[in-house]
Amino acid sequence: MKKLSILLLSITIFTALLLSCKTEPDPQLTAPEVTLLLSETSPQTTVIINWTKSRDAESYTIYRSFTRDGVTEGKYICTTDASVFTFEDDTCESGDSYTYTVSACAERQAFTCYEYFSEKSEPKTITTAKNPLQTLDYPRNFTVQKAEDNTNALTLKWDAVEGADTYEIYRCYRYYDCYPYYEETELITTTKETSHTVYHLCNEMFYSFRIKAVNGANYSLLSALNSSTVAEAENIIKSKAFVLENGVTEHFCSNETLWFKATPQKGLITIVNTSADKLNNTSATVFTEDGKVLATGLTFTLTESSNYKNAQQSFNDSNDFSPDAAYFISITHDKYRFISVCVE
Repeated sequence: MKKLSILLLSITIFTALLLSCKTEPDPQLTAPEVTLLLSETSPQTTVIINWTKSRDAESYTIYRSFTRDGVTEGKYICTTDASVFTFEDDTCESGDSYTYTVSACAERQAFTCYEYFSEKSEPKTITTAKNPLQTLDYPRNFTVQKAEDNTNALTLKWDAVEGADTYEIYRCYRYYDCYPYYEETELITTTKETSHTVYHLCNEMFYSFRIKAVNGANYSLLSALNSSTVAEAENIIKSKAFVLENGVTEHFCSNETLWFKATPQKGLITIVNTSADKLNNTSATVFTEDGKVLATGLTFTLTESSNYKNAQQSFNDSNDFSPDAAYFISITHDKYRFISVCVE
């Protein structure tokens, strides 16, 4: 009977806490009304977004979408506080149509977490002013595929653009803490071809790209975004050893022992800590091409004070070491999946 009373009392207290967990009523958000204007000073690249105040809003979030190659893409622009009702988006391209929505947002504390509330505006569309120098079409039918000649590479292909003499290749970095995504682009190379292979990537990692057609001062819009994941590591057996270019760092993702083939001049192996923590339990063994062990038990330990730095081991103290000779190297790292390797 006493145990039953304690149980009933506990249930009563829990129910009371549950019923009283919300200290505020749910927000009564209203959808903002949005108007769009082109900037008087930069009508080719800047759109001014204005919106009306929403009841109970604690912040406003702006999203933008546009269409490439028949595909509509979304992009997070920014979040403002409740006192701001205008924003200038200066990341547009000239002569392109953009659609914006503004969401009124608020949070309220629930029993175990915060509840998020949002009310989205009706979408509004505007076209930026055309740049007279921008007459090229953007590259279409853009694809990203696994490279045939290298597991740590991706091959990009697209249709030729009439009037273009070069193409700029951009890597796109997408941040997934919001939806639609926030994106940054980085120019990585220029080519005259309609295909390009990007090397020195990391196994099993996801990469995104865009292409721009260029002819002197004339240029196109960026292409549609395309992405692919680099193939899984194949060099977990000696017969598929990854060929390392002398002095070039390659990146890998695997829990397995990895095999490499290299022609070092100095006899140095550098392991780069890519995991923001200690890289322990990593060792290497070096073999000659005929299978003789040149060096074994080469360890790489990064202490707390050396995070983000390199750990280096040499195998050039052997009398059998010969600069520019080919060697097989097996590297075991059983604690972290990501590892970067450079042989010199």
